[in-house]
Amino acid sequence: MNDKSYLDALVKAHKLVTSLQNQGGVHDLLFCIKGGNRILDSTQQNYRLFHEFLCQKKVPLALVITNLENEENMDDWWTNNQGDIKEYGIDPVTQVCITTIKGLRNVYEDKYSESRKKVCDMLATLGRGDACSVDINWFAWTCNRLRHFFIPGKALGKSREKMLQTLTKRCKLPKQDAMQLQ
Repeated sequence: MNDKSYLDALVKAHKLVTSLQNQGGVHDLLFCIKGGNRILDSTQQNYRLFHEFLCQKKVPLALVITNLENEENMDDWWTNNQGDIKEYGIDPVTQVCITTIKGLRNVYEDKYSESRKKVCDMLATLGRGDACSVDINWFAWTCNRLRHFFIPGKALGKSREKMLQTLTKRCKLPKQDAMQLQ
């Protein structure tokens, strides 16, 4: 990765933080995976990126397992596979096993309706908890981690001024806040 990729990632992270801050913080993360397949390395990497890296393990993560319309009892998928999920380090606070389709001629309509109810109930329960606040400190932590992720072992050097310019112009941060993030 080069410095430009890092600066672009900073801008996107700032937009995300600002949006989350304007919405009152983060109540939960929904991590969706397709049932029936084995867990891929990319699944574990995405989990770590969002839950561990961006949300610092502070935001409850709910697992949504989809593509289970052919299961006689969709919830059996979790019973049969939760050990594998946890072996990959994915540890949700709750999970739902669902289908997202009604199928041809609505063959899965009952399972689809059941799935909608499960997801709505889960969201209602998770939404009752306190939101994780998202502020300049969270953004600073994220910037620091992004820098080490995109340009590991590399000092900012000449990029420091570019970073300051990006943070103040593109992200519209006050100069003093932008300087703290370097």
